[in-house]
Formats: sequence, C-alpha cells, structure tokens
Amino acid sequence: MAYSIPNTLKSIKRGKDELEPLSNQNVAYKISCEDYDASYVGQTKRKLNKRLHEHISDTKKRTGSLSVISDHCMNLNHNFKWNEVKILDKEAIIKD
Repeated sequence: MAYSIPNTLKSIKRGKDELEPLSNQNVAYKISCEDYDASYVGQTKRKLNKRLHEHISDTKKRTGSLSVISDHCMNLNHNFKWNEVKILDKEAIIKD
C-alpha cells in the first residue's frame, strides 16, 4: 500500500515578486515623443525611475550641456511620454 499527496505545489509561483517597472535596474528603455514620430532609447544600470527623473530635470535646464532628450524638447518645443516608458530588455544579474 502506498500513499500519495494529491495536492502539489506546482501551481505556486517560484522566484521573486515582479518589481514595479520603474524600479527595475540594468535595463534598456524607450521613451516616445508626444508630438512627433521619434523616440529615445537608453540604458541604465541604476533604477529606471531615478534615470527618468534626471531626464525630466535635464529638459527643464536652459544652460549647460544638453542631453539628446532635452535638446529635442527645447529646440522643437516637444514633450515626451514620461508615463509610458517601455522596458525593451533586462540584463540578467549573475551573482557569484
């Protein structure tokens, strides 16, 4: 006579919980222009929300070296879809 357990744990999700998209690190991302068929593609090793905050701050500056995004915003008077940032790829982090 053998006993078996009918309920298994196969339905339980393994691994870590998914992060909020803007909390991800080591990503390639895309920000589209609201006014024109153009987009900016970048990558960051830091949290994406921190990098986006820097981009937004740069668009408000009027002096200094301009980033591609701030140059586009100021010269063409365009805005970007900051709330619709798409993550294109995530780099796997391998820990020893």
